[in-house]
Amino acid sequence: MKPGRPLIVLAVFLALTSPSTANESLENIRLDGETVKAIYALDQIDGPPLPDTLAGQVVLVTFFASWCPPCHVEFRQLEMIHAAYADQGVTVIAFNIFESTGRFADDGARLGRFLDRYEPEYPILVANKKIQKLFGDVRRIPTVTVFGRDGVPRLHFIHERDAEQTNPELEELHAAVRDAL
Repeated sequence: MKPGRPLIVLAVFLALTSPSTANESLENIRLDGETVKAIYALDQIDGPPLPDTLAGQVVLVTFFASWCPPCHVEFRQLEMIHAAYADQGVTVIAFNIFESTGRFADDGARLGRFLDRYEPEYPILVANKKIQKLFGDVRRIPTVTVFGRDGVPRLHFIHERDAEQTNPELEELHAAVRDAL
């Protein structure tokens, strides 16, 4: 191993496994003009393009990586949510994050296989540090937030380390979306 490499690996491990502070800053998470502008500035990987506007939409966002087992479960759920509510003004957006972190680094083939497998019908974007910060300093995946038409979160789920629940239940997502409508 190259000199300095163990420290980098340790830093990545700690970042991915340390308890999240996102719940502490939930009151600061809003789907406001700054956040929407940051979303539209991101590169898109897959799926249909973002809608022309997010104003007046219920928006469900998730942060995921192809190597994350709970994210596989979640992608099936997100497709069901998208199919059930897309015609009611609900937009699903998935942010790819931590894809090439540490031992998970590859040439993008794994992400390609993941997207081929799930064929998402919603936009898949490449997350950056700014978007992580705007959504509560995202450090764990999956992290899911459902925003009402007013831009206020109705559900905020973070997969915490050693938690029994690894992603929101499908009925929780349905309830949050219905509440946001």
